[in-house]
Amino acid sequence: MATFKSIAELSTESGVSQMRVRKLLEGVTPEVKVGRSVGYHPDALRTALINKLGPELEYLGVRGYAANILEGYTGQE
Repeated sequence: MATFKSIAELSTESGVSQMRVRKLLEGVTPEVKVGRSVGYHPDALRTALINKLGPELEYLGVRGYAANILEGYTGQE
């Protein structure tokens, strides 16, 4: 589970509230479940932001930039 991040960890890293992170990750699969803990790939939140907020990013002219940031998993933690 060390390579996956919880909602709390993603919230702390991003500065986005846990409730907002949970809402953005709603329906994101695959998630990893170990007992009662749920973990997500480190890039899951950024991917969800691009997928769910695409029209807003396009309007701001930063969708391409946001997508380029996600090219490949870097493995950085």
